[in-house]
Amino acid sequence: RLLADAGVGISPIPPASSPARTQFGFPIAPGGGINPRSGVGVYRHRGGLAIRSADSSRTLRLRRFVADTRTRTLSGQVGSTNARVAFGRIGLANSKVLRRGPGGVSTWIVRATLRITPTGAAAIDQFFGRDLGLAGLELGRIDIRSTPAEVIIDGGTTTLMPPASADGSLARPGGLAKAIPPARLNEKGALQLPILGGGWLLVPQRALPQGGGSALFHSGGLSLAGPGGSPRIELGGAPTGDPTRDGFQLYEFTPRNGDLIAAAASPDLPAGGSAGDPVFDLALDFSQAKTGLSGGMLVINNAVGNLPNPVFDTEDDDKADQLVRDLLDVPIGPEPVDEDSPKVDVSGDGATLRIKAQVR
Repeated sequence: RLLADAGVGISPIPPASSPARTQFGFPIAPGGGINPRSGVGVYRHRGGLAIRSADSSRTLRLRRFVADTRTRTLSGQVGSTNARVAFGRIGLANSKVLRRGPGGVSTWIVRATLRITPTGAAAIDQFFGRDLGLAGLELGRIDIRSTPAEVIIDGGTTTLMPPASADGSLARPGGLAKAIPPARLNEKGALQLPILGGGWLLVPQRALPQGGGSALFHSGGLSLAGPGGSPRIELGGAPTGDPTRDGFQLYEFTPRNGDLIAAAASPDLPAGGSAGDPVFDLALDFSQAKTGLSGGMLVINNAVGNLPNPVFDTEDDDKADQLVRDLLDVPIGPEPVDEDSPKVDVSGDGATLRIKAQVR
């Protein structure tokens, strides 16, 4: 009302919009970062506001607003320059942070307030050449509704399940299979790996993986051995304290494909030389997986995994291949050797991966 009385008009600069006469909406742009639980952080926006003089002879354009709830300021770029001015003071005393949206992973700040700062008022007064009396003016309520482009993972479980069939040429560990704690083998012979953490990129407004940087880090591993305990190989192994090297790491490179990787250690497996330790690499296909966000959880069902040929990339491929053949040629018996050593069968149908990860 004060702006209208002063003969100053305001209109949105697209893609900003004005759903009502006294309301403006600004799409949130990539590049910010917040704590999703507290809402504290930086929110970058597209569009802006055009402030016009009464005769429309002069127009002050404010663009690319940044709401920073750490400093409680709203800043914007002035005109065509890169100069940024803190125009608004964000009041959070009576605000509330909610987790809403698909899967409950969006962060909403509601019932915050906005006042024009003395700096912002001075910039507007200087542009129009008169004192409009805007300093300290409360513009009203502001709500911020943000949807993450990436969710941070705090925990959960990745389950590697045997396929329904034992036919095919995919790797079939047929001897003793034991989990390396804190991983465990369940009653069906599926390997359950605790998730230490990681991050998962999301297609905007859809609960689907997006390639280019998603990763999950796990603890624990898997120990395989043939009859009599030889040959033996450990995947994942004992922790070193570096989550990007310990256990199994899952990397999702495209919306359709990724890898479940673990360092391999065995007295029967040649060292990798300059290439490093031999690596177990299960190629993952997400194309038919069912992926969603539910109750603050990232859930992925029915991703399919297949092993390459040769399985291990070492400087001595013949010996590595022989070890793999020894492991795969062990017959798969109908019963586990004991309760702690269930058989694992990974067939040509592909192993199936299931992920249930806690979103921060």
